[in-house]
Amino acid sequence: MTRSIIAVALIVMGLCIWSYAKASDEGQHQTVRPDVGLAKAGDIKQMQLYWCRAIGEVSTPSEDPSPQRVLDLAFIGGWYGVQSLDHLLSAQGAAHWARARRNHLRRDPYAAQNDAPDRPLQYLVVRALEGLVPEQPVKLRVLGDDMPEINRIGSLWRKWIAEHRNELKTLTPTGEGVNFSDNACNVDGSVRTKP
Repeated sequence: MTRSIIAVALIVMGLCIWSYAKASDEGQHQTVRPDVGLAKAGDIKQMQLYWCRAIGEVSTPSEDPSPQRVLDLAFIGGWYGVQSLDHLLSAQGAAHWARARRNHLRRDPYAAQNDAPDRPLQYLVVRALEGLVPEQPVKLRVLGDDMPEINRIGSLWRKWIAEHRNELKTLTPTGEGVNFSDNACNVDGSVRTKP
């Protein structure tokens, strides 16, 4: 009985790998993977890739709007990371994330059945900022999903970032040359090429 279960599992895994390889050959999975080391070193092209990936709204199932997108921006750090996270706290950033989440659930109906709680974007961003900025204006003391409190603290962070912009601009990588506008990115999270 156990051997037959293992055999079936191996066959299913093989079919999954084969179908992924076939889809890759047909051009369905040709996403460019950014290099975090180059981004941390200040490579504008790589930082742009990470930014576009963070606000992408349509993605493959393995690239769902996950906390990793936020963590990557914080890991790259510097003024670039602060700016990126600040943009995600804006209404526009939250709208991108919400559309990405809806699109992901539409494409993968089983994603909603995950028993792990999804943390709101604002929660993820505030936690990332706490690890990124040396002198935090406020600590998030919310353990649950108290959205009014999370939003209040997110607003405090946005205000603090605006007030300390000149000091924060000295953090490297600065992100100078990265286009944080929606026009720089395609809806799939790739960088828009100029016509």
